[in-house]
Amino acid sequence: MAIDLAQIKTWIESGKKASIIKALESLQAYMLQQSDHFVAKERVREISQQIPIHSFLPCFDTKSLEQLQLAVSVFGKILDEVDIDSALRNDSMVLQFLDLGYKHPFEIVRRLTINQLAKCSSDTLLSRPDLFCTILYCGMIDSEISVQKISRQIILTVASQPEGIKKLFEEYRSYLIGPLIQYLTHEKKDDIIKFRVHDLMASLSSISIEAFEVIEKNDIFKLFAEDLARSKDDILSLLNLLEIFKHYCVSSYNKLGAVSLKKYGSFDLLMKILTENQNDPLTYSFILNLIADLSDASEDLFDASLPNSVIEKIFHEDLSNTHVKESQIVAISVIGALCKSSLKNLQQILLSNHERCAQFLVFFVESINDQIAQTFYHSLGSILESKRIDDESAEKLVSILESILKKRTEPTITQPSASFIMNYAMYNLKPPFPDIRCAVYHLLKGLGSRFNIVKDHINVYPAFFDYITNRTTEPNKETKEWKYSVVEALHNTLHGHPHGSVIDSKHMIDLKTYIIRGAYVGDKVEAQVAVQSEVL
Repeated sequence: MAIDLAQIKTWIESGKKASIIKALESLQAYMLQQSDHFVAKERVREISQQIPIHSFLPCFDTKSLEQLQLAVSVFGKILDEVDIDSALRNDSMVLQFLDLGYKHPFEIVRRLTINQLAKCSSDTLLSRPDLFCTILYCGMIDSEISVQKISRQIILTVASQPEGIKKLFEEYRSYLIGPLIQYLTHEKKDDIIKFRVHDLMASLSSISIEAFEVIEKNDIFKLFAEDLARSKDDILSLLNLLEIFKHYCVSSYNKLGAVSLKKYGSFDLLMKILTENQNDPLTYSFILNLIADLSDASEDLFDASLPNSVIEKIFHEDLSNTHVKESQIVAISVIGALCKSSLKNLQQILLSNHERCAQFLVFFVESINDQIAQTFYHSLGSILESKRIDDESAEKLVSILESILKKRTEPTITQPSASFIMNYAMYNLKPPFPDIRCAVYHLLKGLGSRFNIVKDHINVYPAFFDYITNRTTEPNKETKEWKYSVVEALHNTLHGHPHGSVIDSKHMIDLKTYIIRGAYVGDKVEAQVAVQSEVL
């Protein structure tokens, strides 16, 4: 297909809608006609050489969607072939397009504009902060989510570069970060944009310790707590902010966000919102799921007391809901998260109420093939290993569980030892499935963290120490690591304990040897000689 580019240029520059559309349609057809990728690219280069960029700019000065769609398609392909870094530094026409494009009333043009910045280097973006950072700011508050998402990603990319955070938050603060933070300091600002800014700040907090510190320095956690308090009666805003809450806890640098949230009262507020929304199924279940999801990071966090009404609801409605397994799983995780966080919670939720304690502990005898039992093993293990729980309370919990098991008759569970807990646990290690084995090892790690429990339960199970130091039992990396954590817990509990001699010295040597060799590899003979020398 031959094309008269001189004529096309004349049509484009005529300013007449019909001529412009005709020209753009011809160019689009010429570009798309050639299936060969390299030839197609050559045609685009040919067009860009014959028709300068400034000729296309008037094509965007219209309210005709048809014309704009054609202009975006054709001009977008031309820009794809341009070295955008060089163009933005040296071609005033490209800068003029960006200056016009980011304010355009049609989303497709604004998206084309922001996409050009996405192709730039951070150095180029920061070479004209007055324009480029302003475009990113407008992108963040754009009514169209597609434009906002691109802006957000560009900001994160810039922030990830050396000195990026400093430039955004200090040198060029007035163009982008400053105006965005202003949205968080006014109660009546748009909630959607507030959420976007909180989301951006949460994502920035995960980049580096420097990024996290600058987020905290700018009082973002304080502003978040204020917005969370204001949003507690607005279900949509509340759920959005709780997603940010989760991100800070799970994804911020070294999970430091959780500590800052607690510092500014967000965790206490979360518990208050949970208490006030017991009759709102959506909010109530969302917060319970959030607490369950955060359980791995929660040991220092969920030490706020829950009113008995919430505790009773968790036990009588969620834990007892045999028709909805997910409710039981979440309830078990929540109980574990709260009880491991403080002795006060453990006493209030379980140890002060024998009926509730038994209702929780009975999940120990559920089929280990069921996710409910696996969740319970992890939950109980996390309570027993918690340094916030004293030995006496941990031993009391284990004693109650042991008494429950003694009253049950399980013909499939053999009884090689006087410890019913160990009989069940070791029986459940027979299946080769990693999820089951990891759950049981978490329980054993918890048991192995308390000297009296080791003495009265683990040590009475025949050949346990031979099994736990046998490296041939585990099918994959995860189970090897869990098994290693059990060995490590046992060694830490027994080594140097004034009554540690109740454990056979051979077992102590085997435990130490296992630790020296590591979870995966090591020279067994060399390690054993070193350990024996140390013991002797």
